[in-house]
Amino acid sequence: MGKRRGARNPPPPGSRRRDQRQVVACGLFAIVVGVACFLGVERFDHSQELLVAAPGLVDVGTIPFGESVVVEVILQNRSRRDTTVVGGTSDCTCVALDGLPITVPASGQRPIPVRLSGAAAGPFERQVELSYGTRVLRGVVVTIRGRVPAPQ
Repeated sequence: MGKRRGARNPPPPGSRRRDQRQVVACGLFAIVVGVACFLGVERFDHSQELLVAAPGLVDVGTIPFGESVVVEVILQNRSRRDTTVVGGTSDCTCVALDGLPITVPASGQRPIPVRLSGAAAGPFERQVELSYGTRVLRGVVVTIRGRVPAPQ
């Protein structure tokens, strides 16, 4: 049987060329495993960074018209590592977050101060999303409701 065109004989065992191929193959394998582990750890890290608001709905009662009050929202960290709250947003301009960034200890809890202004009379319900995380920001949403009486 004749040789096929373009077919190459593998290098003999112990040859320099075969050793180079093995080193390259091992290097590529290590890169693939490293990337897979990094992506797996990345997903694992995100599932471990778990903050929850306790409770998720805070009723502040009555806020006097024209005054501001500070409400403490309790965040619980259900992971085994510290997690930092780096910022927040709300659905109106009457909410301002103070004292950020704040680190919530592993398996612990921490109050997060939220300032509310009684600028408009009537009942209100606001949502505040607190952002946390290291590589990718995640959020925990807290609903704050209450009432501002009409000015006298």
